Amino acid sequence: MFSSSPGNVTDRGSDGATGWGVRLGYLGKLTPDFTFGATRSSKIHARKFDKYRGLFADGGSFDIPENYGIGAAWQVTPGLTLAADVNRILFGAVTAVGAPLANFARGQLGAANGPGFGWTNITVHKIGAAYALNPGLVLRLGYDHAGQPVPAGETLFNMLAPGIVQKHLSTGATLKFTHSELSIAYTTPSGGRSTVSIRFRKALAAATRI
Repeated sequence: MFSSSPGNVTDRGSDGATGWGVRLGYLGKLTPDFTFGATRSSKIHARKFDKYRGLFADGGSFDIPENYGIGAAWQVTPGLTLAADVNRILFGAVTAVGAPLANFARGQLGAANGPGFGWTNITVHKIGAAYALNPGLVLRLGYDHAGQPVPAGETLFNMLAPGIVQKHLSTGATLKFTHSELSIAYTTPSGGRSTVSIRFRKALAAATRI
């Protein structure tokens, strides 16, 4: 028998879980033209997915991994801003995704010492630029590259996992109006489906005079 709970491996529909964690961050201007930021998020300890307790190690456990990063933005000219950041994601510390397939020798799927997807920790690098063509139009361009979390020896079980995209290229623009703005972004992943996102934000009403 491959699973500790054979009836809770697949085709069980959607499931949900609540969790808790701590996220801290800093953002500040070191000079009038240079902004620095840092962030750290603890592991998000989530309740177990009961419907899939026969798939995920430790009875359906699936925490959100700890991650941390730093970033900076440089306003090169009044209209041009360049930005970059680097993030580290600790997949290896989450049992459901970090436990190796070799754990089959010690336990079944869903067991406390059962196998996972064998993912390792990765680093994500991002760069971007924003250019204000005029007061009402900002153009944006960005690129990110993530490490490969799946080692060569862990590909078998990862056929069950969604496709892992390591590279994204994004372009976009923001149109600013008197009391609102419209942002549009087009993202192209390597080997994946492109997406378009649209966001409309209305400015807060001016405070009433007394």
